[in-house]
Amino acid sequence: MLLSGILVFFLIAISYGIGNRIVSSQNTLEKFVFSTGIGLGIISYLTLFLALIGALYKWTCLLLLSLLIPIAVKGLWKEWKTISTDIKKIRLLFPLKRQNTLEYIFLSALLISIILCLIISLAPPTDFDSLVYHLSIPKIWIQNHRAVYIPYIRQSVYHLTLETLFALGMLLSNDISANLLIWSYSILFVLAIISLSIKYFSIKIGILAGLIAYSTPLFGFIANKPMVDLPSSFYALLGVYAFMMYMDSDERKMLVISAITASLSA
Repeated sequence: MLLSGILVFFLIAISYGIGNRIVSSQNTLEKFVFSTGIGLGIISYLTLFLALIGALYKWTCLLLLSLLIPIAVKGLWKEWKTISTDIKKIRLLFPLKRQNTLEYIFLSALLISIILCLIISLAPPTDFDSLVYHLSIPKIWIQNHRAVYIPYIRQSVYHLTLETLFALGMLLSNDISANLLIWSYSILFVLAIISLSIKYFSIKIGILAGLIAYSTPLFGFIANKPMVDLPSSFYALLGVYAFMMYMDSDERKMLVISAITASLSA
């Protein structure tokens, strides 16, 4: 369980380090959401490449991550001063005043929902979809050290992106890592909602919108299980988000990022 948590944290850090070499934004929260999402997509495709060439072994996955670390560290080092400065500014967003009490209530409720979801994520997967194909396909790939056609699982012919990250996690740790990965995506999703709301409305609207999203029964049901619905929705949101930024700034790079994230959703 501890190993799974460390692995997922490590993947998130590497993904952010890789992604911020692509994404340029003055907003740290916005950059974190886009960079990490794109970085996870890059790692998933690199893992898929290993599976396609029949090199899905523990040592090859460790080698892949080792090769990505220098790139990620360079990106993280470049952003460290900005990150540390913005962390200090976070406290200024929530002054201890009576009129801000509602914001604290919303934020506390959101954090409680996230923690409860984390606790559930630490239990082994038991839902039908996860056991029938989301985890069984990567498990069979691991057993064969390559991506294979599985005649008795029709989903094996689908375009599998997130399942390659499940395979990476299961190969280096266990199936709990898949749960924690989806839980991490749930946080990225909420942060994307908050970031988008802050950009066009306010921090209070952002926290309320994040709380509403996270506290809905369907969101809570899929935020702790190795299913693709939540990450797919997250990337779709990023696609719309980036397209809105393109319409505002006419910056072609945001149109490219919109295409990339929308494609990851598909």
